[in-house]
Amino acid sequence: MAAAGLPMPGGIPQPARPGIRQRGTAAPAATTAQNFLDDVSCIHAGDCIAIGGNNSGDGGNGSPVSELWNGSSWRTASTPLPKGAVGGELYGVTCVSGGCVAVGYYYPSGSGNPAALVETWTGDKWTLPSQPPRPGGASTSLLAVVSCQTASDCIGVGYFTDGADTVGLIESWVKGAWHDARAPAPATGYAALGSISCPTASSCVAVGTYAAHANDYSLVDQLSGGQWRDVVVPSATVAKGDQDVLQSVSCASATRCEAVGTAGAPSGKNIYTTGYAEGWNGSAWSVQKTSWPAGSHSGLFSVACPTTAYCLAVGGIGSYATYNDGHIAANVWTSSAGWTGVKMPTASGGTGSVFYGDSCVAGSTVNCVAAGEVGPAKSAGHGLSGFWNGASWKLITTA
Repeated sequence: MAAAGLPMPGGIPQPARPGIRQRGTAAPAATTAQNFLDDVSCIHAGDCIAIGGNNSGDGGNGSPVSELWNGSSWRTASTPLPKGAVGGELYGVTCVSGGCVAVGYYYPSGSGNPAALVETWTGDKWTLPSQPPRPGGASTSLLAVVSCQTASDCIGVGYFTDGADTVGLIESWVKGAWHDARAPAPATGYAALGSISCPTASSCVAVGTYAAHANDYSLVDQLSGGQWRDVVVPSATVAKGDQDVLQSVSCASATRCEAVGTAGAPSGKNIYTTGYAEGWNGSAWSVQKTSWPAGSHSGLFSVACPTTAYCLAVGGIGSYATYNDGHIAANVWTSSAGWTGVKMPTASGGTGSVFYGDSCVAGSTVNCVAAGEVGPAKSAGHGLSGFWNGASWKLITTA
């Protein structure tokens, strides 16, 4: 569930996603795990890492979770926190030759304010490198997603709070040293980044949201020529009070990116009308039509583009007015046909399900994995993985 307190990465309280637990207000720890997977990354079809959290861990403050895929089954890997930490979660992971890097947040000892968390995987265990300090003046910070050229050359994005303002955060990590920067955004008291993709060391795209005039708008920042700049993108909505937010971006090259998110009028517990997409062709962004059943509620929370001509986006369909009132969903984009809907199997182990992250083996349209959760809220939940072979899904529930 989306807990009270700080917003989700990108500013969206996604359906059923636990979000940041506020220390001191969390419910007592449950006797059974409440697990979920936020993201997954694969080097090849038989070597993937999925990360997320357990809402009942650390006395109800939450604890990070990771699962390793060996080609036939998942196994849980121990996920440490910094010394003295009293809870946390991992949001994003990326694997490159030489290792994996995961990011999220943790609660430092004696503090109710989260700080950005980074963990590295080198083949046999997770380790804690030097953690990024909060930006000057910040009371909280969080990293949502990371993109890496090597296991020690990465850029992570998220947000931090500075007084009453929420500010988009860009953290560059090079040879063990962290360098933070404010994300470019229109003048506003709220902006946050929830995803980044860097097809090369000198070319990156980050997406998220900013608030203005009673609306939430998509935020797109692009790195080119060594400088980050805010890029104006077309809006998918026009009515006052509507929300138009990009959740995820994937760039197969510097001139081919796809971004997905949620758009429409909120209702109930911040539920959005439809999942939508925008594409970058090297010179301009354009809103693209996605495929959903007539009259349905939907959301797209992650996209993976293994080639310049193919992308897989995942999320959920349903109102999610209650956390059981929705199920996993996906759309496929091809350069020839645009976005088309994908027939989904029913997840076992609970009455509701959703995918939060996905990854495809580079260059392959038949080796993709999605990660999320299945099970009723405020009860025993489980991580959920889905394996896509280009034609059909195979679902496997994790711990």
